[in-house]
Amino acid sequence: MEFQTYFYGGETEQDSPEAARLRRLVASPAAGRVMGLVADSPPGRWNRRELEARFGPELVGGLLLAGTLREENGGVWLDCPVFLEGDLEPLRRLTGRRAEEIAARLRPLQGRMEELMAALPNGVPPGENLYHLLCGGVFDGRYFDALEGEGLAAVRRDRALPDVVTLYQRGTALERWSRSLLCSYNRYGTPAGIFQSFGDCAGDRWDFYRVARQLETGALEDAALIPLSRQALVEGYLALAAGKPVSPRALACLERFGYARAGRPCVPIYVWAEDRPVLEALFLLVRLAADALVREALTDLRSCAGLTANRHRVAVAETANEVYHLLFGQVNECLVRDGVVEAPEDHGPQGRYRRAFEIHQGTVARPCPPRGEWTRAGETKERSL
Repeated sequence: MEFQTYFYGGETEQDSPEAARLRRLVASPAAGRVMGLVADSPPGRWNRRELEARFGPELVGGLLLAGTLREENGGVWLDCPVFLEGDLEPLRRLTGRRAEEIAARLRPLQGRMEELMAALPNGVPPGENLYHLLCGGVFDGRYFDALEGEGLAAVRRDRALPDVVTLYQRGTALERWSRSLLCSYNRYGTPAGIFQSFGDCAGDRWDFYRVARQLETGALEDAALIPLSRQALVEGYLALAAGKPVSPRALACLERFGYARAGRPCVPIYVWAEDRPVLEALFLLVRLAADALVREALTDLRSCAGLTANRHRVAVAETANEVYHLLFGQVNECLVRDGVVEAPEDHGPQGRYRRAFEIHQGTVARPCPPRGEWTRAGETKERSL
């Protein structure tokens, strides 16, 4: 059994060496073999000594330390959300109908949401701003903050590996479905600014976060792909946005990853000192429409006995993190289908996504590229790995 591993909140600027080591271990094929054996057996069937005899004490001990496995009543249990092929139907029942209902409640609000977007002086069409701020900033950001505050979903763990770790069995209809949804928010930066991209997980996305993670795990070995620190890249982009000189090395990297073109920024820029009230107003609008259905799905999760994670008594709030991702990912697909938000760019083998940049400290005079430079739905910009 092989797994696709996701880390919610992983690889931040404050990442510890121990967290990075455990992340590499959890994502390794060897770890997948241990997790697969435990997941494919009755909970507690194997004890630590038996697993260590088969896989070695270092690997098993690392997974216990990372919090993907736990010891309970003399046996070893899963301790993070693991989704197997048989979990597809329970997850569809939890999320599918409710996602359609949430989207139906949001459609009549399109005009009001576009009015909010008109307050943003970034020269970006309302549908594209809604793609970034509604699909990403609200559903995969601000809404998560609210759910965490109420204990309905976890966004971090008090472990040596603080990420919320989620595993999907590879090669299943469930994994293909989950990867196809618009629910993946990649963020890479510093307290001053963040390079972000939002889209699906159906390909090898070409962005700073994904490449940095692949370099960390050894999937990529060419360190020259990101030759500068994240601080240097953020400082370079802030300078570029302000019309100041940028080193050729930084500019080449920014252009290579699609955040600049011909020496200028080429993605939407959000300045939170000015734009935060718009995001908050959008969040309140969406929450009034969607909250009852979101809560219903996450509450029903607790009684869904068929889920692998529930059989292993994994913390429900951690499983809720992924169930909520599946829920709003389907909502976002409906909003794209109905023309409420701009469609993501289709990058072929990289998947579907759009890039943007967020300024979190200070402000700049935001550049507004000529209208023809903004990508519209159905068009693609060629960016190869």
